[in-house]
Amino acid sequence: MNNLVIISRIIAYYCMFYTAVKLYAVVFANAAVWPNLILSLPLILFAVIGFIQMKRSRYSWSYVIAGVIGITLLRYFESDLMELLAQYF
Repeated sequence: MNNLVIISRIIAYYCMFYTAVKLYAVVFANAAVWPNLILSLPLILFAVIGFIQMKRSRYSWSYVIAGVIGITLLRYFESDLMELLAQYF
């Protein structure tokens, strides 16, 4: 159970931090707005769910598995997704 709590907190705080980095890039580094905000949406969702779990002290392995897979896929395909979204926005 202790590993579940630790991993859930790592995922929630990582998603919050990564979203803050994306917003910083948009505001101060003149990065593309819409692609960065769109790629931040799943991370915001994971962060909100994670902080709700922390507040209620109810943790779930499905959140951990989905978070690890989602973050891994997003980071792996991030450059391709940025280029694709930059073409449309």
